[in-house]
Amino acid sequence: MRIDLSRYLPLSRTNSLFAMEAVAPLFLAYEALVFLDPWQAAELSRADPFAASFLLALGPHALGIAYLLAAFLSYTSKTLEEERKNAAPRPFFVFVAALEGALPAIVIAVAAYFLLPLWGAFLPPEETTFVGVPLALASGLSEELIFRFFLQGGLALILREVVSMNADRARNIALLLAALGVAAAHHLGPAGAPFVLQEFLFRFLVPGLLFGYLYQLRGLAFVAYFHSAYQLVWIALPGLENLLRG
Repeated sequence: MRIDLSRYLPLSRTNSLFAMEAVAPLFLAYEALVFLDPWQAAELSRADPFAASFLLALGPHALGIAYLLAAFLSYTSKTLEEERKNAAPRPFFVFVAALEGALPAIVIAVAAYFLLPLWGAFLPPEETTFVGVPLALASGLSEELIFRFFLQGGLALILREVVSMNADRARNIALLLAALGVAAAHHLGPAGAPFVLQEFLFRFLVPGLLFGYLYQLRGLAFVAYFHSAYQLVWIALPGLENLLRG
């Protein structure tokens, strides 16, 4: 069967059914890792503050429950029939989505790691520390699911459908509010970081505006694989560096 990749771009950007299926491997991997090797509470002190607060407040399986809720909302949406019609061939496109998000993240993570001595002082503390694989996955997946799918996507939908706002304006306002939410949430909750303007601005600009724009441009699957791959490479590099030097 001939695969038409021209269908992949609009599918991966706007089809919520495809997004849920594309990111399912990441959430299954997280749940399997938590089951096989539960993270310790002490590890959360080195994790991303939002992910740490989210997991402390709701438990290690809260991420999987949030994903199931997102999948349920996607599969019961009013556009279900139309999206189902436009979603095939999914298995190959899921593989393409993983590659599209992971490959640039790997390159950027390697560059960021080796440039760390030059610009590490400008990063929030959790950006310069290393945690286990489950928490690395949780850091990326929690932000993308909560802030991109629920907050940014939900706000855009409400502004467009309930407030009858222009679609472009609704997306831009949702992007801005979600970016502020990302930045603020890292300073709230039981593991929230002390408020430092420099850190707040970094989170607003990078995981907020930049990742929010990528979500608008390429969809949930792209940012989930990008963020997760970045975190995983970041924790793997110290061991690899020591192995090469040894």
